[in-house]
Amino acid sequence: MMATPSLSAPGFALSYGFYDSGPGFGDLTNQDQAYAYLTPPVFNWMGQLVTANPAAADQPFSSFCLPGAHDAGTFDLTCVRNLLANSNAASALLSILGSAAFGVVVKLAASQALTAITNLAVTQKDNVISMLNMGCRYFDFRPGYLPPQIRPFDGGIYHEHTVIPGYPFASFLNDVLNWLAANPSEIVVVSANNQGFYDPSMTPDEATLAGILSSAQQSTQSKIAIGDAGDLSSTYGTLIAANKRLIFLNQISNWMQAAKYDSYNDDSYATTQPGNIIAALSAMTAAGQSGSNYTVLQLQGTATSTGAAVVTSCALSQSNASSPLMSTKAFFDSATYPWLLANVNKNLLKNQLVVFLNDFVDNALAQTASAITLQRMGLSA
Repeated sequence: MMATPSLSAPGFALSYGFYDSGPGFGDLTNQDQAYAYLTPPVFNWMGQLVTANPAAADQPFSSFCLPGAHDAGTFDLTCVRNLLANSNAASALLSILGSAAFGVVVKLAASQALTAITNLAVTQKDNVISMLNMGCRYFDFRPGYLPPQIRPFDGGIYHEHTVIPGYPFASFLNDVLNWLAANPSEIVVVSANNQGFYDPSMTPDEATLAGILSSAQQSTQSKIAIGDAGDLSSTYGTLIAANKRLIFLNQISNWMQAAKYDSYNDDSYATTQPGNIIAALSAMTAAGQSGSNYTVLQLQGTATSTGAAVVTSCALSQSNASSPLMSTKAFFDSATYPWLLANVNKNLLKNQLVVFLNDFVDNALAQTASAITLQRMGLSA
């Protein structure tokens, strides 16, 4: 899985993946799966949309739909590797995993644990630059400290998936700021949140997070202005002219907070069946959007919540392509992407920002978001 990077090159964009099923476990299929999306380049899809439809520049940014990366920092397991290389840290990490719904992992040797953690916790296989080049414009990033039991081994702030540390928050911000400087027609939104944190002490305070952002701006010599929920009503053209192209819509530490209307609930999303996801999306209404700054439609499921058989099989498998999320990726996309095209414009407000959140960022979702944005603006054919 981690050796199938998306490609952005002159003339095309390609994202793809492969699932090694084994005999099938729990609700998972016993047939190998593969997907591939080949499109024209999407790294500057916002700029392309406005160039082809100049009236779009005068529309509020809240009219846009954005492809988003769910658990955006899980692609990097450098910190996990470092912890597993230290016998004391490895023992502590595996013990925490054993108490955080991944019980079987505690029985593994450190040398086997990396594959198990990859299969159970990684939701993105591309790095930040690749995700941006695949058209991603919204990042669900969860900056936090390591759980207290292993924090003595590393006091940094990483994307935290329950207890698994991913990409450093500072590196993420540096990547986004540098990419925005090179792509002046694009706007990126970040939701910093602490959803699913194992322990409340993992949440940094506002001053710490703001300080990391300030340091990233200084280290990249960024001239990108920072926006918040109050800027969503500004037009795309106004934001571009002001170079206000990094907008934070957070749910953490009172830092640039925004109210989110989200399709996710534990019951609907604990599934390997796209019908459950479609039902959750269908339940989202214009009336429900009232009082929120933006809306998130989550397109991925949580296969590991469907039963111990899935968790056990994926943890014990030493195949590098046996993530249950890779099993459901194309199966879900083939149902949810057409649903979005047919229903978002008629079901939801046209003047509230909508995010399409998914695992394994791909270029087809960027094309879908662009098409629906035009629908909402009344500019599509």
